[in-house]
Amino acid sequence: MIIFVILAVDTRANSALLHYTGNRNGRVVYYGDEDIPVVLEKEILTFKIFDVPDIFTSEEELKTYDSHIEVEYSFNNPSAEDISMRLLFPIGNIPPYYLAEEFNLNDLDDHGVYIDGKKVCTELRYSFDFDPYNYEEEDLAVFSDEPLRDDRYKIDENSLVTRYTYHLKDEGEGDISAASFAITKTDDRIIYINGLNKVSAEDDMMEAGVFIDDHEDVIDVYVIGEPLKMLKWQFYDDLSCDRTIPGSAELIEVKEDTFWSMIQAEKNTDMRDVDWYNYCFGMMMYQVDASGNIVSDLFMDNGQNYMMRWYDYTLDIKAGSSVVNKISVPIYPDKDMSYDEDVYTYHYLLSPAEAWADVRSLMIDIKTDMYLVFDDEGYTKTDDGYTISYDHLKDGELSFSLSDVSDPKSTAELYDIEPFLIGGIVVVIGIILFVVKRKK
Repeated sequence: MIIFVILAVDTRANSALLHYTGNRNGRVVYYGDEDIPVVLEKEILTFKIFDVPDIFTSEEELKTYDSHIEVEYSFNNPSAEDISMRLLFPIGNIPPYYLAEEFNLNDLDDHGVYIDGKKVCTELRYSFDFDPYNYEEEDLAVFSDEPLRDDRYKIDENSLVTRYTYHLKDEGEGDISAASFAITKTDDRIIYINGLNKVSAEDDMMEAGVFIDDHEDVIDVYVIGEPLKMLKWQFYDDLSCDRTIPGSAELIEVKEDTFWSMIQAEKNTDMRDVDWYNYCFGMMMYQVDASGNIVSDLFMDNGQNYMMRWYDYTLDIKAGSSVVNKISVPIYPDKDMSYDEDVYTYHYLLSPAEAWADVRSLMIDIKTDMYLVFDDEGYTKTDDGYTISYDHLKDGELSFSLSDVSDPKSTAELYDIEPFLIGGIVVVIGIILFVVKRKK
């Protein structure tokens, strides 16, 4: 008798990431305080998906990526007066999952803004956004032509910044030791330490810690707002702070500046000074809201992941006339590798168009040689892709999925079955060999 024993082994453990998140574009935004009677008569979305993104290893590879969306708005000015509108369009960013490494990124050379067929001058603007791959209404709140401020901490561009430079030295035994100081919680100041490794809070006290390499280091502590008194440092054998060790902290310099000057001194980009300042300010306040008034990162070490890009331009419409405004931007899909053939899902936000006076027509064209899959909307197949039209603004947001096969199958069951088969085969072979050996 042969007994089959099936062993379950999860081959997905420690496997590569199966899902990449893409970006989401959507909505041209009127940036102004006055009410305008402009009507959005028609919106045409043309997705030109000629290839799907792989891992970009250089700027040259990025430049060859050609899949993009062309958004075409037909605006009408029914009033008796000429109208000039300042418009913003959120571009999103290049998802980090598609980047093999950090390099100079520019995926917008072949894109831009067009009015009645002519490319117009636009300015590329920036703002802090913890999730720049998904545009949301509140993203516009952190876009500003003026320096941002915070009323709770009373922080603005003119706030005093005091930099305390300490020479830390300890007598530990290991290669890496640690030092920390404790301060009282307060809304009078925000503390920034580049290289911060630990923040803890208890009752009305907060503690900040840093590593020390080879028992000696120079640490800058920036205090934005009310200056501190002399810090009292404690030294430990590691950042767990389980065992104290002897050490010394020498204050070697105190320097004062404004918050604006401090931020601009670190600028290494060609963006507007105010965009750079507001980006750093947003980064700081996000950390303050998340973990208290001690922060570890203000500058753009990895700014690509926390930055929204915008097209900023002006659209003029004469009284009683219409214009066609087209915008072209690259698109990066969600990538789902849990199927036998990868599935790519593209997103575009439609709901923000409700802010316009009217949307009388919406047409969506998808130009691709891939298959449209999981279609719940009823797209029509064309010679070069798929299309669908509405006589109103479609409810909800737009998303659709493409694949190289017409009916992709989830591999989840396959992943579960394969270990059973492999385990069963191994056991059966072992039993057969054991029986053969016994007969001999």
